[in-house]
Amino acid sequence: MMKHIKNSLIICLAFIFVLTLVSCIQVTPAVDLAIPEVTVSESGLASWAAVENAKGYKYIIDSEAEQLTTSTSVQLEDGQEIKVKAVGNGSEFNDSKYSAAVKYVAPVVVGLPVNEVGFYMINSDVIQEGDVRYLTYITNKTQGEQDNVVAVAKATKDAKGWVYEEQVVVLEGTVGGWDEYITSASIVKGAFSYNGEAYSYLMVYAATSKSNETCNEIGMAVAKSPVEPFVKVGEEAIIKYNRAVYNDFYGCSAPSAVNYDKASGIRIFYTYADAYGAFARFYDVDCANLDLVESVDASYTIHMTNKGNLQGGEDVLMFPNADFAFNAAEGKFVCVKDVSPAGSTNPKVATAIEVAYIAEEELYTTDVETGFVSMGAYDGFDLGTGFERVYNASLISDEYGHVLDVMEVVYTVSQLEADTPDYLYTQHLLDLVIE
Repeated sequence: MMKHIKNSLIICLAFIFVLTLVSCIQVTPAVDLAIPEVTVSESGLASWAAVENAKGYKYIIDSEAEQLTTSTSVQLEDGQEIKVKAVGNGSEFNDSKYSAAVKYVAPVVVGLPVNEVGFYMINSDVIQEGDVRYLTYITNKTQGEQDNVVAVAKATKDAKGWVYEEQVVVLEGTVGGWDEYITSASIVKGAFSYNGEAYSYLMVYAATSKSNETCNEIGMAVAKSPVEPFVKVGEEAIIKYNRAVYNDFYGCSAPSAVNYDKASGIRIFYTYADAYGAFARFYDVDCANLDLVESVDASYTIHMTNKGNLQGGEDVLMFPNADFAFNAAEGKFVCVKDVSPAGSTNPKVATAIEVAYIAEEELYTTDVETGFVSMGAYDGFDLGTGFERVYNASLISDEYGHVLDVMEVVYTVSQLEADTPDYLYTQHLLDLVIE
């Protein structure tokens, strides 16, 4: 009996010892990791500080599947939303809760579009239709190449200025055609018909079949919107350059379209360049039915006067790369053109632009009185561009090519070939308000 009591006592004491020992052991519960604090930069990089003891991070973008990363940043695109949690080791440290969702909204870029590396933007033309602008320009289709296309960028106005959308390529040259190499273009609104179809926008564009961009001629194309592909009118140029007579000079370039009656009466101003220099010409054509429009030799278009107080360094004043707008209320045409360099200049490139006007009646007569009246010339120093070359400017007009209440100019700048072998890809657009 005593032995049984003794054994029971030993068992009880052992049990009490085990209970005491277990109660003395401290079991530490797993700790939740800190929640990452996520911020998003202006470029869309979502980032957070490293969380102590985290072995990685999980994130969810929008409603996509959960992703694991050891990095502390993720690149977002405009409109994407992200939330992040720290990942523990499953024993001492638990996963954190997810952070609050953070959304990336790309900043609104106000002002003219900027070309990417290896691309150029030249020979602009801008029309404004109400609160919308359409910027037409020549750019290269392929990075680092010189494969010109016509692009249009649409802009709408907000409180800070004009916000441009991505460009749309609206016209390309035809391989083996007269317009294989496009050099410049201008768009105007009106009422046009071609092949039995009605169109609201007409493009006049300069192009050539020669890869050195000489012997340019001028053709037409139509569209129902400035940001859709244009349909070429016919298979030949509307204004032709007689290469057999005038040899391989630049020809007919820099067209500027004005719808003078706001219907279908189009005046095509352009630069005519041959062995004697670069001069301004124009050609009036009714484009109501483009099936009826026939080609004309440039020699039979109207050669404009260059009389007036225009600036230029030549013995005979040149008139290159002019863009025109009509001021119907005052009966005159306003233009912006390149200021040609002096004969002694090397290299012989334009480094300034000039704004001027002429009475409409003086375009039709050889008995010129006042001629062109200069409203001011501007070079790279005046404009503070940091570029020596300033050229190929255009007036921002309404959709019919008529003047606006505020005179604004878009122009091209670039470095010189002597400055960099990639000078072509430094060509880009800037703007200027004329007081």
